[in-house]
Amino acid sequence: MKMPSEESLWNNALPAFTRYENHRLFFRSATKEIVTRNLAPYLTSHAICIEIGSGLGELVYNNLPKKLQSRVLQTEQGKKLIVEHTKLHPDSNVTAANAYYLPFPDHIADVIVGYASFDTFLDLDKALSEVKRVLKKGGVFIHFLDLRACPETPLRPYINDPIYTLLPALTKKKTSGTFLKIPKQFLQEYVSSHTVDYKKWYEEFIANPEKAYDAINRSKINSIAAFSLQNEKLFGKKGFERIDENTYFFKRLKKAFRDNGFRIQKCGMQEQTKIVRKTEAFAKKYPTGNCSIQDLVSTEVWQTPLLKIPKNKLAIISSIHVAIAKAL
Repeated sequence: MKMPSEESLWNNALPAFTRYENHRLFFRSATKEIVTRNLAPYLTSHAICIEIGSGLGELVYNNLPKKLQSRVLQTEQGKKLIVEHTKLHPDSNVTAANAYYLPFPDHIADVIVGYASFDTFLDLDKALSEVKRVLKKGGVFIHFLDLRACPETPLRPYINDPIYTLLPALTKKKTSGTFLKIPKQFLQEYVSSHTVDYKKWYEEFIANPEKAYDAINRSKINSIAAFSLQNEKLFGKKGFERIDENTYFFKRLKKAFRDNGFRIQKCGMQEQTKIVRKTEAFAKKYPTGNCSIQDLVSTEVWQTPLLKIPKNKLAIISSIHVAIAKAL
């Protein structure tokens, strides 16, 4: 089985950005405060700051004050994303750049930043070695993650593994945001009696994990859901292990920092609460006052009685992962 190439994923990521927008737009006022307090102190008038993986401009245009936006040189490697980015922001300075081969001389940048981008890189060490090359000594790398980490990243190492495979770990109603690492012998036993269902679903899962998750969530493939739930009961047996994509990324990031000559200054969750007006859009998106966190790291909307605020207001809580490391 083969997954799409990494380049193919970057070039076909536009639909995913539309889904992200549907979540992010409700929490930007809180998220912006987290981003600004961590990044703004480094964006001095003489600092050279490069963003890697700018996408549609989420970091610069939605999470930085206008006066600081021009101080960030945006780069993106997805060709279709660059086209859409420039349509949305005609005055943008975005330029094409592959994260593994940055088109910049050695030790030129004071700050390099990523916003929900480095979790998608399969070769995190190579990406961070390029960051280290381009940063000045004592320069800083900052990464923000406001969504769940890319599910393809932990999945890929197991595609051709002869012993283990990964399946999404499920609750009775939805995926739990984790994978279950299981011995392939259990799958082989299952395939023998459910060949058509399983093989068709697993091929789809390899090609597009998010789409396959959605199929299970909407109970389109009940036999696969039942099998994964059965595996949950087997958890704890020899060879079974939970792998959460967020934890997987955070551990890889810390290790890559150490291996590539960085000193970690911050690496963890940061939270910000904002009181906002309860608009019609909020009420429609979250009629119960609670936000689904399946695609987010940890972002919630609380109903007004909980925090005793006016009935026409809501408290939004944005909690995102922030990593800051200095080049030694």
